[in-house]
Amino acid sequence: MELDRTHPQLRTLDSLKASGLAYECWHADVREAEALHMRGSFQFDDFLDQMRRKQKMHTGDRSNEQLRALDALISSGLTYDGWQADVREANFKV
Repeated sequence: MELDRTHPQLRTLDSLKASGLAYECWHADVREAEALHMRGSFQFDDFLDQMRRKQKMHTGDRSNEQLRALDALISSGLTYDGWQADVREANFKV
């Protein structure tokens, strides 16, 4: 079934796609956003915000408040076993 792309949510998603998404697995995120739209999920807008943050991280933009806090924590000198894995995981959750 073809989605009616005139709905404001899908127009916003299409605009985001047209802006040049390039981060890993962005195609899967687009499909998930479309599924959220189809289900009428209140999470749609939050998911698009997450996609925008992923794209910014992909282009090296770490201006997000949470990323700045993570970078400051790293700079403070993390030394416990497994901190690198924790940082990788945190980067994906921002």
